Amino acid sequence: MLLHCKSTQPIYILGTGPYAKDLYSWMTQDGHADIRSISHDAVNTVPINSQLMLGFYNMQYRKIFLSETKIQNYVWPAFIHSSALVTDLASISPGVIVNPMSVIGHGVVLKDFCQVGTLSKVGHGTQVGWNTVITPGTIIGGSTRIGHNVFFAQSCSICDKITICDDTYFAMNSVVKKNINKPGRYYGDHKLP
Repeated sequence: MLLHCKSTQPIYILGTGPYAKDLYSWMTQDGHADIRSISHDAVNTVPINSQLMLGFYNMQYRKIFLSETKIQNYVWPAFIHSSALVTDLASISPGVIVNPMSVIGHGVVLKDFCQVGTLSKVGHGTQVGWNTVITPGTIIGGSTRIGHNVFFAQSCSICDKITICDDTYFAMNSVVKKNINKPGRYYGDHKLP
């Protein structure tokens, strides 16, 4: 399902890696006809007001791209895969991508450019900040507050009612049991050296 889009215009997936190819495949399987894939650095070759989607997970590239691109010049559809479960009262902002078999709970807020990986779950009442990437298999408990530019590597587990600040990165299989108040790279709730 596409949200925040213009049905008469093509959608350009920015990226040429495996994730962009998966996204292209999912969208065409869901019946979206005019999907095109281009390199993220070719964004200046598409007309103003074109529809774009971020087809890459790399947080460094995402932050640079979003800070250096006049994002207001483009339309950013949101995509929810047909096998994902998104409750009626979830709020899905422009540029959000919800991958297959993900679960988005009651009252969840996903801010612009969030990506929710395959087989991930975001619990009820959770707020996820701008440009946050949740990779496959991650479980986020209910009533959690996640800042902007946060990256969860595969299979992280975040307890209920946790607050995580902006600009944090969590290594694979991290288990976060307490608030994270300082930006940085973490495994579990321990900061990496």
